[in-house]
Amino acid sequence: FPCCESRSVREANSRGDRPAAERYSSTARTLNHVALVLGLLAIISSVVIIAVSFTLY
Repeated sequence: FPCCESRSVREANSRGDRPAAERYSSTARTLNHVALVLGLLAIISSVVIIAVSFTLY
């Protein structure tokens, strides 16, 4: 999803629509941060699950 927003930023910049570009840029940044946090949580969860499964067996 963030890639779609960054495309919208590029299009708004090419039109000279700075307020829209700033709005899209803010949304893209937020979506990138959310994706980063979710990815880190997935990695940490995987490591914990693997570690727990090895200690139980």
